[in-house]
Amino acid sequence: MNDPFADYLDNDGHTMSNFQPILNPVLLNGFATARQTGRSGDTFAFESDVYDIYSVTLNQGDFVSLQVVDYGEGDLDLALLDGNSYQVVGSSENTGEFESIAAPAAGPYLVMVTAYSGQSRYLLKVGKTSFVTGPAATGQSADFEPDQAIFKRRGNFVRGLSVLEQAQMKATHAGDTRAALAFLNSTNPQTQAVLQLNSNQTGFDQLLAQKNSEAVATLRTLKAIKRLRQQPDIEYAEPNYRVRSMLTPTDPAYIYQWHYGAINLPQAWNITTGSPNVIVAVVDSGVFLNHPDLRGQLVPGYDFVSALGSSNDGDGLDPDPTDPGDSIYVGSSSWHGTHVTGTVVAAMNNNEGGVGVAPGARVMPLRAIGRGGGLSYDVMQAVRFAAGMENDSGTVPAQRADIINLSLGGGGYSQVAQDLYRAVRARDIIVVAASGNENTDEAMYPASYSGVVSVAASDFRGDRAPYSNWGPFVDVTAPGGNMSADRNNDGYGDGILSTGVLETASGREKSYVFYQGTSMAAPHVAGIVALMKSIHPGLTPDEFDSLLASGTITEDKGAAGRDDRYGYGLIDAYRAVEAARALASGGTTAALVTSASVLVFEDNVAEQTLNVTSIGSGTVSVAGVQASESWLRVTPRQVDNRGVGSYTVAVNRSGLQDGLYRGFVDITTGTGSVIKVLVNMRVGEFVPVGNAGYLYILLIDANLGAVVMANEGAAVEGALYLSL
Repeated sequence: MNDPFADYLDNDGHTMSNFQPILNPVLLNGFATARQTGRSGDTFAFESDVYDIYSVTLNQGDFVSLQVVDYGEGDLDLALLDGNSYQVVGSSENTGEFESIAAPAAGPYLVMVTAYSGQSRYLLKVGKTSFVTGPAATGQSADFEPDQAIFKRRGNFVRGLSVLEQAQMKATHAGDTRAALAFLNSTNPQTQAVLQLNSNQTGFDQLLAQKNSEAVATLRTLKAIKRLRQQPDIEYAEPNYRVRSMLTPTDPAYIYQWHYGAINLPQAWNITTGSPNVIVAVVDSGVFLNHPDLRGQLVPGYDFVSALGSSNDGDGLDPDPTDPGDSIYVGSSSWHGTHVTGTVVAAMNNNEGGVGVAPGARVMPLRAIGRGGGLSYDVMQAVRFAAGMENDSGTVPAQRADIINLSLGGGGYSQVAQDLYRAVRARDIIVVAASGNENTDEAMYPASYSGVVSVAASDFRGDRAPYSNWGPFVDVTAPGGNMSADRNNDGYGDGILSTGVLETASGREKSYVFYQGTSMAAPHVAGIVALMKSIHPGLTPDEFDSLLASGTITEDKGAAGRDDRYGYGLIDAYRAVEAARALASGGTTAALVTSASVLVFEDNVAEQTLNVTSIGSGTVSVAGVQASESWLRVTPRQVDNRGVGSYTVAVNRSGLQDGLYRGFVDITTGTGSVIKVLVNMRVGEFVPVGNAGYLYILLIDANLGAVVMANEGAAVEGALYLSL
């Protein structure tokens, strides 16, 4: 604290011994300043106190949150580091009153409070709840490429040199109509001066550099990006997040494609096997072009892996989408893109291996994954290329893709990416992505972006695969396999079999391999969309969403209607192709959608409007609307005779204790399906400014150093500590 009468102990990370240990849960007061306060009598009148470092043990999902008490006078940031590796695992760099991060796994951590500018008191809270609710409570992923930033220049800005020119930073292009990639030269004095990066490592910076140099680069990059965001000539700036293949790899095995019968694909093939005029762009690790099951199944693609260190082919962007492997060791590459491509279009009736979902369609192979994964900027360039939009290659395909498959992902939200996928959708291109393999309900991207079809994975029995992500962002389920079981008794784990590569010291040759993962589920859906587009070329993303929401093209699984485990159910190829035929001949399907899937009621907010609309053509109605909790009420506001329109959702906090509350608004359709809207409500101020919260009172023997009496009756959320 900035209290001259308090005992002073460092916790700024100069040494391992002065990390301040804290309990979980806990609530504590602190103070941080980026400069001398200059006030007579202050502890920090003549020196800064940039860092406060705490050591704590967290459970998965625990929150570390910060209330910046004097946020008008100072800007404090929050970071969470792994206590063993010192790797940065999460960050929060807002400019307002609150910062918050969720622990990704159980274990020891370091909590780092940083004074970015100015000075402020703060309240640090550790426990099961955060000062904030919703996505902001989890913070931002720190899994990005250090010393890089995706940014967009503000159009028509003409006042002097741009901040990038002042900082002597290189960028992929100089235009202001789309985002570019900037490279941070952290050793350049001009860069350090303009972005206010400290080149002289002292205190915790010096200690961290000795323990984990990548963590130093991560924190440096976050600081640089925040500086860029504050410049008048920069519209936005964000990290270049890493993405990885959504795959649990296994060894090659014999060919049995049980997963096609599970979704009635053979019945769909009686109607169509796809059209060569329909193109599925597979943004992945590239393709083994010499695989006999893929010859003649591809259109020209492109390589967008920009980092030479991970490209594995010795160059940057080029028109060759060949997968050179994602490992430096012979025989250990995944050939992920080849497997995904085979699931979409492996040839039929050629006496080679298996077959793809839409063997009559074509794949545009776009490489964005290299050794160790890929970068979000490269993925976005590949998506732009697939959609026929301006991109860093300087070219576009002769025919743009109709569907884009993204069997990859990561945890970092990007506004640039969200805007891109909206723009791609506006071009009537359907984007399909893997939901992720972490068995969590946390949002993964790009699957969780608005306008992207998020695909969960099922096993041989059609049940949710044990690794598959779930939650409100999941739209549909498709076979992803489970290699730990052999439910069909064929002697092999129940994985998804597709094209692969056998690599030896003498070269590479065709192979077929079982894999499991949502990476394998997504191309099933992309292939089925290709079959639908072959029947009904004008199929739009809205029409596909309508068919999903109405239950027309899925087998309902789990709870009736949409649920967080299966989305709208297990995809059914035959029903999907039949629905496309109905649309092509004038038949239509309608479904209900809501204006929000989550409503957040912060302090002083008592009611909100929820809009229920119909998409597609035809007739669909609201059969009933009800609230799950007594404090929650939903009433019609302006609806038609089908119940379509606006509703008022209201909360009543009377008699409720302070805390966070969760409920649901259930909207039942005329077909019996249920749309659930999550409601999060906050009651009261968790910790008003100036209130230290609940305390433990301990009587300690000064000689023994032992607790001889304790009053814990009032302790609810933790103990009180002072940050010195």
